[in-house]
Amino acid sequence: MRVGQDVMGTMAATLILAVFGGSLGTWVLDYVYDLPFLQLLNSNSLDIVIMQGLSGVILTVPIAAGCSAFLLAYKRASVHETSPSQIG
Repeated sequence: MRVGQDVMGTMAATLILAVFGGSLGTWVLDYVYDLPFLQLLNSNSLDIVIMQGLSGVILTVPIAAGCSAFLLAYKRASVHETSPSQIG
């Protein structure tokens, strides 16, 4: 469980940094145009970045954990179905 928590934390940090790096160009462009702070907060680009970050971290991590748990349970079930006495 502790290894899984470390992996989930690393994956979440990677996703957050990827979203931030992808949106950095848009933020620099907004900064170059000298837009007021309130206009930056109300811009669609900031909303999109926040939604991408939240959905990436909130949805990706549990979906990946659920898929791996399902595949592990499926693998264990298929191993138990074919016991050595049934093969021969």
